Amino acid sequence: MAHVIVLGGGFGGLAAAHELRQELPDEHRVTLVAADDRFFVGFAKLWDLVGTRPLEEGTGRLDALAGYGIAYVEATITRIDPERRRVETSVGAYDADFLVVALGATDALGPLDGLQGVAYDLYDPEALPAMRAALGRLDAGRLVVPVLGGPYKCPPAPYEAAFLLDEHLRRRGVRDRVEVVVTTPLPTSLPAAGSEVSDMVARALAERDIELRTGLALEAIDAEDQTLRFVGGATLSYTLALAVPEATPPVVVAESALAGNGGWIWPDRASARTRFERVYAAGDCTSRGRLAEGRSVRRGDGEGGGPQHRLRAHRQRRRPLRRLRLLLPRVRRAARVGPRGEILRRARPRGPSGRARHCDLHPPRWPSKLSGCGSGSECDPARTSPRRPR
Repeated sequence: MAHVIVLGGGFGGLAAAHELRQELPDEHRVTLVAADDRFFVGFAKLWDLVGTRPLEEGTGRLDALAGYGIAYVEATITRIDPERRRVETSVGAYDADFLVVALGATDALGPLDGLQGVAYDLYDPEALPAMRAALGRLDAGRLVVPVLGGPYKCPPAPYEAAFLLDEHLRRRGVRDRVEVVVTTPLPTSLPAAGSEVSDMVARALAERDIELRTGLALEAIDAEDQTLRFVGGATLSYTLALAVPEATPPVVVAESALAGNGGWIWPDRASARTRFERVYAAGDCTSRGRLAEGRSVRRGDGEGGGPQHRLRAHRQRRRPLRRLRLLLPRVRRAARVGPRGEILRRARPRGPSGRARHCDLHPPRWPSKLSGCGSGSECDPARTSPRRPR
């Protein structure tokens, strides 16, 4: 019997725990360790901010994992020993046969640290009441969404926030008196998505009269004058600032032997293996290139015929524990997770050739008039980056 320990209760940790639980025989144990007993989708914070839906409605408790056969331990992780696969926590130490590190990234407040009532961390759920109150008092002036630095979590978040804030101000009837600006240190809005997507985002912002200022690295926030100061001397006054913090690796990761350049974990891209035996890493705690200096993990990153063929070979040899070494590429595929941490949409099944039975444009739950994807329609295989229907 093997004991698999997953560190982290975010998307990466929950997806890994569910995938492993579903794939492994019942005699093997899966335990998830996380400091926060709640899970919520990050976008739900923006809905709460503009009054669309309270955060509580999109929040679930991790102790519900017991109903899915996954043990949950609420504890702060204080040390990771990857050589011994041992985890020390605030409630004791745990030894694992297989260890999955999915602790995400932490927010570096930088210029925001210590400021009260003049600028807010857009990603901080505890600041939502204060942000809602400040937004409710905003009847004129300039609302700025500055990206404090790179990398940062969730590349589209600043622009999603800007669109929602624009819509909120229009509903209140004050949009014509409030200027909305997004600043970023990146050369374009979403560099990893390419110039076409970045241009599309810029056009959409312009259509809503939202100003995008690129190439501006924030150096300091002058709370007294309510001014943002950028590297190079540029300044921008604001009435309300809702900032996107820079991401940094968790301290417990940066101080462990797993850490590579910059304190991030650099696992194998195809298998998510680290250099330590039976230790894997996934999600935002891995190499900063997968976070957003505009770069995020693409759908299907790490997939391929090789891991699938090896998985089948292990099954033929009836060595189920070896499957753990090959499951992380599946974990890293896009997946929707419900408020209780359950997987709402599993990865698409793959045929004997290793190719997906449905293309990216037409998953099984979407009706299709195109084909070439095995769905009995008329998909054009030449369409490599189609826009999904909404």
